[in-house]
Amino acid sequence: MAEKTQRTVLNHLVEVCRDAERGFAIAARTVKTPELKHVFYTLAEQRREFAQELLQHAQQLEGTPVADGTTLAALHRAWIRVKAQLANNPDRAVLEEAARGERFA
Repeated sequence: MAEKTQRTVLNHLVEVCRDAERGFAIAARTVKTPELKHVFYTLAEQRREFAQELLQHAQQLEGTPVADGTTLAALHRAWIRVKAQLANNPDRAVLEEAARGERFA
């Protein structure tokens, strides 16, 4: 089993935060309800700040640089857009997918 270094763990957390930032930004652009837009944009900004703070710590350690997100998260963001277009209640569909993404993260 591969040993996890501090850098590896920090890189993973940065990647998760970047994926979440992008996901919440997509959600904010997709929903129509102003309150939901605000919540999603706030969460996206929060995740961006988390990633920046973690990145500073990761860069102090030697090792592999941070990746720029995951393929699985990119697919989930695409699914959010598709599901919103097909749903009777697009805002609810986006909210459900955003919650599912957070549980996965």
